[in-house]
Amino acid sequence: MYKNCNTPRTMKVQHEYIKYLFYLMKEKPYQEISIQDICTSVNGSRRSFYRYFKNKDGCLYAMLDMVITRYYYYEMPSELKRTGYPDEVLSYLNYHLERSEFYNILLRDHLFELYIDRIVECAKFNGVYALRWFGIAEGIYSEDALIFHLHGIMALIKNWHLSGYKRSIYEMTDIICHLITGDWAESMNKK
Repeated sequence: MYKNCNTPRTMKVQHEYIKYLFYLMKEKPYQEISIQDICTSVNGSRRSFYRYFKNKDGCLYAMLDMVITRYYYYEMPSELKRTGYPDEVLSYLNYHLERSEFYNILLRDHLFELYIDRIVECAKFNGVYALRWFGIAEGIYSEDALIFHLHGIMALIKNWHLSGYKRSIYEMTDIICHLITGDWAESMNKK
């Protein structure tokens, strides 16, 4: 769907197309944006666009994947680190919390499920890393279990966003930790 660029120049040009797609999506629904709109915003040509993307969806996929992979370089604010809460989960939730404008756009354009699918694909590609992120030893969870947990976590994050973030980040961390460790049913019985 899109080219994996590996030189600073090509990465910069591809990033410009992605950035302007996002700017355009702030103004109007994704379905109403054309490749020509993106090219005009970048002052680029359609020919240049097609060097980096197979089509408009390729640019969208590149944008979603960029948001997903930037998490790997995200540094959680030091004030969030608290004894008793896993930094990995707090960091993941805070990363998503900081992208509320992005989620508003995805939800408006009915693209949130595609975003979840891209997260799952990325996790499957980086399976061992994803398992370690959840604090799970290799061999305990199958790929299906990992996919199930990711969909559950993202559904929780989506509902958290839709509620206006009524629960604290710490409450959400507790909920996700219960989901991951499998003691969800036990914690629900206590309430």
